[in-house]
Amino acid sequence: MGGSDDKTMALLMSNELRSFFDFVANWCKGRGALILFLKTKEEPVKVSDIAKRFDVSMPRISSLLHSLEKEGLIKRTKRKMDLRSTYVRLSPSGEAKGDEILQEIEMECKLINEDVGEETVIELLNDARKIGESVKRLQKEGKICCR
Repeated sequence: MGGSDDKTMALLMSNELRSFFDFVANWCKGRGALILFLKTKEEPVKVSDIAKRFDVSMPRISSLLHSLEKEGLIKRTKRKMDLRSTYVRLSPSGEAKGDEILQEIEMECKLINEDVGEETVIELLNDARKIGESVKRLQKEGKICCR
């Protein structure tokens, strides 16, 4: 490696970039992400589909769903035609929690926009989209793997 490759690695290893990725990851995983995912669905979602979407094991997703159900944020159902599968939807409390999470994210985005400028944020998001497309393509081609 040399030149721009060294610069790329140095940036990737920086504490500031790690802080940014941690911040974004908190939006994309766990309870909040699951609530927001369910909020976008009009119909109940199969538990196995949720596990696939979040790339987690069935025991892990079941545990997470159990805690959300205990808090009254989701409802589990079965369908008469498919009694083996469990489906999940947000309860009214879960819908309200989703609205709360969206408001928090909106507030955080507004603060970041004010701090670094909306143009910088939009440029970053466009670049992140391009990188995401590249990663998907390279993974599909078997050239890189996801760790």
